[in-house]
Amino acid sequence: MRIIIFAAILAVGMPLWAENISDPFNLAHLPQLTPEKCALQAPDILLEKLLAENPKPAGIGGCEACTDYFYAIYGHQLAKKTNRDYPEVLKFRASLLDCFETCFRYIDAIHHHNGTNHLASRIPGELEWIIFRGFQQQSQNHYFSSVEFGDDDYLAHANGDDEAEYTPEQIEQLATAIGRANSSPDDHFETEKLPLLKLTLVKLAKAEETMTDDQTSFFRRYLVLFITRYP
Repeated sequence: MRIIIFAAILAVGMPLWAENISDPFNLAHLPQLTPEKCALQAPDILLEKLLAENPKPAGIGGCEACTDYFYAIYGHQLAKKTNRDYPEVLKFRASLLDCFETCFRYIDAIHHHNGTNHLASRIPGELEWIIFRGFQQQSQNHYFSSVEFGDDDYLAHANGDDEAEYTPEQIEQLATAIGRANSSPDDHFETEKLPLLKLTLVKLAKAEETMTDDQTSFFRRYLVLFITRYP
């Protein structure tokens, strides 16, 4: 029954930052999921802690649908603090999310929708953590720098070279090489998959219109990590 409810939540397609996001188990009212608590840790880390509680809070579970639900509420909660502390985010968050969601469509396509497509609903919550941490670093160090994003292997090692710079052309070359390596002659890579990558870069350029140079470099680095995280 609980799985059916979670599936219904996902089917609604409620915008992440809607005022009245669907939350049948009232996760947003948990003391462990206040905006301030969400700002202290990446979503995967916080979920692991909640799963370890005995008893677990209602609505918290280890199934894929349960995780999707948690990420949606986490992102919604953290966005409240991001908006309050760093209102500048409102200039580019929607465009940046659009970029990453389009990029995921490309990633999903080149991997033949094998074990990746269900992760799409977690992107907004994960990206909100990246956005918040970037702004937090900026307020502490006066510039956006790489941060430790979370416990996943690719995230935990994402605090690499702060000086690394990627041009859109380099990102395109990298993503195209990965796409070709995972495609066969019958995959219609040029006509069906590559256009998604091209669209990703168009949307990245749109998001960058209102970013500082540090922010641009920061999110380009994260986009590279995002593209290379999947086997």
